[in-house]
Amino acid sequence: MSSWTIKKRIIAGFCTVLVPLTLGAIVTFFIFGHIGRIATVARVATESDRFMAERHADHLSWIHHLEHAMLIGAGFTGQTDPRLCALGKWMYGEGAEAARSDSRLARMIEQLRAPHERLHRSAVKINELRSRQASDEAVAVYRSETVPALTEATQSMALLRKHFHDVSIEQGGEAAATIRSTQLSMAAGGFLVVALCVSIALLVSRGITRTLARLSDDLRVTSSEMAGAVAQVATSSQSLAQGASEQAASLEETSSAAEEIRSMAQRNTASLGDASNMTVQADAVVTRTQTSLGQLQLAMDLINTSSEKVARIIRVIDEISFQTNILALNAAVEAARAGEAGLGFAVVAEEVRNLAQRCAQAARDTSVLIEESTTRAAAGKATVGEVTAEVLAIGEESAKIRTLVEQVSRASKDQLKGVEQVARTIAQMQQVTQSTAAGSEQGAAASEELSAQAEHLSSAVAKLNQLIGVSA
Repeated sequence: MSSWTIKKRIIAGFCTVLVPLTLGAIVTFFIFGHIGRIATVARVATESDRFMAERHADHLSWIHHLEHAMLIGAGFTGQTDPRLCALGKWMYGEGAEAARSDSRLARMIEQLRAPHERLHRSAVKINELRSRQASDEAVAVYRSETVPALTEATQSMALLRKHFHDVSIEQGGEAAATIRSTQLSMAAGGFLVVALCVSIALLVSRGITRTLARLSDDLRVTSSEMAGAVAQVATSSQSLAQGASEQAASLEETSSAAEEIRSMAQRNTASLGDASNMTVQADAVVTRTQTSLGQLQLAMDLINTSSEKVARIIRVIDEISFQTNILALNAAVEAARAGEAGLGFAVVAEEVRNLAQRCAQAARDTSVLIEESTTRAAAGKATVGEVTAEVLAIGEESAKIRTLVEQVSRASKDQLKGVEQVARTIAQMQQVTQSTAAGSEQGAAASEELSAQAEHLSSAVAKLNQLIGVSA
């Protein structure tokens, strides 16, 4: 408990006092609730006693009206249903409800119910007999049934009134005894609570005084030590402020250089991006060129094949010309043998021979041209193959160059990210340094203010010692 704060001690003392007060209030609440219930029972019993007296008077008046009707020879107009009169409604309503928790009351109501019903049924019989002009029989019923039933009902109502009266007196006495015991208990509890409050107040005040005395000593020592520490803090704050200002200037220059490097890295990244795009385009051109060369080589192969086919056809034509020439010579020999009859045929044979010679010459010339074309096509095919190989080599080199450019581009982007991170870090360092410089200046000002507050603290400690009665 010695380590408790003043707030905890005051709260503990208050709770210690509050607990018995709360318990007393709760007990008192239940006692007064019990007294209220007793008073309610007594009030209900008193009202029930008065109710029974009124119902007894009602039934006496009811008998008087019945006797008067018999004397004047008129019909009885009073209530003849035992459940509809005021007493009957009570017995079958509120009385029955109250009898559920009171067995004695239930027995009394049961005793009253039978004569009460006979009393009202006798009035019904009397009315029936009077209606048949049987006055003597009606008087006999009155004497034999009505009067005994009224007597028994009156006795039962008297017992009920006595019961209600006894309950009222009993509950009143119990309430009075409870009130007297409650008064004594409250007086004793109040005395104990006052004594407890005084004891707790003395204990709490003594503990608080001791605690404040120790705190006063600690504050006095702390204030003297704080005065020396404040001077050192002021000197350190001034030195820190000066160093922070110089560091802020250096960081500002470094930030400018980092910004220039970042701009250069951005330009390099943009240039590498353009170069990468150009290599992609060049790779596409090389790919298309390879496709065109392949188609050209295929066309050269087709031309070479066609030239060979034409050469074979020319050789066939040459052979046909040779055979035609021989046939023409044979025809000329046969025409010469025929003499004048074969002159016309000789002329035709000569023309055919001339035509065969021209066809042979044309076939030889065409064959020479085809051989030259075939030779040139073969040379072109070889050249196309060499060009295709070179283009393939260029494509491979272009792919390598593109890979290198992409690697350099990624490295440049990473470098740009690193430079931007460095720039942000420098900017943050610059802000921190500026904040440190401002904080150092504020710390220097705060140290001076703290020195003044230390003097005020010493004065406050002296006043606290004077307040709690402890000498410095």
